[in-house]
Amino acid sequence: MPQLAPINWLFLFFLFWGTVGICSSVVWWMFKPSYYFTIASASKALSKEATWKW
Repeated sequence: MPQLAPINWLFLFFLFWGTVGICSSVVWWMFKPSYYFTIASASKALSKEATWKW
């Protein structure tokens, strides 16, 4: 290992973990599941409810 000043080791430590944190945040942001309901399926469900015989 090269001999670096302690401040440089701290800089490299925070640089490494900052990069890991940013990359993991970007991956999480890009691949989060989307739970969206379309209006067509919602209206179809509502129309089925309206045809129930009470």
